[in-house]
Amino acid sequence: MTNVWTISVVGIPSPSKPTPSTNAVGVDAVAAWAAAHQLTPGQAVAAWAEAQAQHLGSSLAECGLRLIEEHYRGPVAEPCPVVTGAPSDLGHLYETLLSGEVRKRRGVHLTPADIAARLVGLLDAEWIAPGARVLDPAVGGGAFLLAAADAMVAAGVPADLAATGLSGCDHDPVAVAVAETALSLWRIDHGLAPAPMPSLRVGDGLLGELPQCDIAVGNPPFLSQLRTRSANAGERRDALRERWGDLVTAYTDEAWLFLTAALDAVTPGGQLVMVQPVSVLAARHGEAVRGRIGEDARLDGLWVSAGRVFDASVEVCAPLLRRTQGDDVRGSNPRIRRWRGRDFDELDAGPSDPPAEDWGRLGAGIAGIPDVRLGRSVTSTATIGDRATVTAGFRDQFYGLAPHVGEAAERARSTIRPLATVGMLDPFQFRWGSAEFRFAGERYLAPALDADALEREDPELGRWVEARRRPKVLIATQTRVLEAWADASGDVVPATPTISLEPHDVDDEDELWRMLALVMTPAVSADVAAACFGTALSIRALKVSARDLALVPVPTDLAAWDEGANLARGMQATVDDAGQIEPSTLQAFAEVMHRSLGLGQAGESGGTYEGSGPVTDWWRAGWPERDQPPSMGAN
Repeated sequence: MTNVWTISVVGIPSPSKPTPSTNAVGVDAVAAWAAAHQLTPGQAVAAWAEAQAQHLGSSLAECGLRLIEEHYRGPVAEPCPVVTGAPSDLGHLYETLLSGEVRKRRGVHLTPADIAARLVGLLDAEWIAPGARVLDPAVGGGAFLLAAADAMVAAGVPADLAATGLSGCDHDPVAVAVAETALSLWRIDHGLAPAPMPSLRVGDGLLGELPQCDIAVGNPPFLSQLRTRSANAGERRDALRERWGDLVTAYTDEAWLFLTAALDAVTPGGQLVMVQPVSVLAARHGEAVRGRIGEDARLDGLWVSAGRVFDASVEVCAPLLRRTQGDDVRGSNPRIRRWRGRDFDELDAGPSDPPAEDWGRLGAGIAGIPDVRLGRSVTSTATIGDRATVTAGFRDQFYGLAPHVGEAAERARSTIRPLATVGMLDPFQFRWGSAEFRFAGERYLAPALDADALEREDPELGRWVEARRRPKVLIATQTRVLEAWADASGDVVPATPTISLEPHDVDDEDELWRMLALVMTPAVSADVAAACFGTALSIRALKVSARDLALVPVPTDLAAWDEGANLARGMQATVDDAGQIEPSTLQAFAEVMHRSLGLGQAGESGGTYEGSGPVTDWWRAGWPERDQPPSMGAN
């Protein structure tokens, strides 16, 4: 008999009962019990699963489930103290019982059930049908397959038919067994008998063939090839390169590749939603992956976590992609839907059909960074790189300097030069000697480099340091907005990753202050922050590179630029004298520099706004709190 089901609204209906987040109390109680009885992770999860099944009036024994057959020891002296829970809790117990080292090495961070449900809910409801093919290529504990099954049942699909099209794989055989067991508990909870799922298999989702599907979902491991520490890392990298070619570099995160692998498995017209490190949106080494995806899919939506939503050291996003086919007309694509935060607050739609190279800017807008595109609005073709050398040094230079650095007070004054670390640089300020700063694992109040000793022991590095002995602008990285200071004397030595911007025309003293003014312009910070979005340690930080700065266009209104340069020189002098910059001065500086670039007061092309405008407000709010003028705290 044909099963009839209907969907009364656009989108996936909410589950009939709220999807729970992780039962942390229950997971912790079972984990403590498992430790007391010296159970392996697999044994502990199997024991809890059987306790839950029996509480529901059933049993997982004799059902052919891999976890039960391979890990269940039967009752121990003290029974499992928790007999209730959600199927998805099994995966979180398994993750909890893995050591931190194992989780880090494997990139394992399972998805909370409520996040999985919300991400599945972003998909258009057209995929929901009896037997819909759902794929998770890195299935873990099965959270996404559980969410997909719940979505189908909520839409009226019978539970037995909702479960038939679920498939997934994972390189961890215990994780696959946990997912299979979790789905059996789901079956019991929906009045069905537990059953094995051969469609869940042990395998590598990046190297093996994936089954075709209507939708693909998941949260793959986050593993940079550069950070992979397993013994066979070289062999795996070679295998990935053989499979994915130029998509694999020394800095490729395997999570990025899962987007491509899953997209290949989605049938034309189908969708994909997958958790990713935010770096996928703009990282330079992800260009090839984004380009490949752009050829085969269009971006329908984007979610940015704007905070940590599970136990991982990175913030995440989830692109919502639709597999395109043949003659798809990309221009007919609706505007991009955007969501932010754990509650998935929906923002105003973004631009239609953003090219893959603009994904970072789309994410930046979700995170609250103003949309400024100097390359499109500034008519000048000249850039900072045409008028200055921009360099950040290298890691070996950092370590080469370390043996020759000590406290300035302890060195002969004639042979030392102040050392600048990024922590010392604030807007228009160099805080050397005002507080303790860390360099190469040591703390210094006023770190100084013995340049003569360095020249004797490492002439090549000594020449690099000597080349920096000129007027320059020093710029910090990993800050919320660009923070720069002009070294007019040229004596300060920049320590990697401090960026040194050195004007070509050393005879034009004003050029140094022009460059400082340009780097400190609010619109420049916004433009660079959007271009680099997701590549820093936090989405609220800006990881600027020397290349990024070299590409910044220079102003076309030279008179306004000179006026901004004079203001920048005065503001640095005020800070050097331990004074505080007046908000009105900052406001005047922002307005004149935006005018020099042909922008409105808000930093946007062709706009005129009352007050400081959103770009300047954003920029002022991004200053270090210790340096904010009195009126800045409210912005």
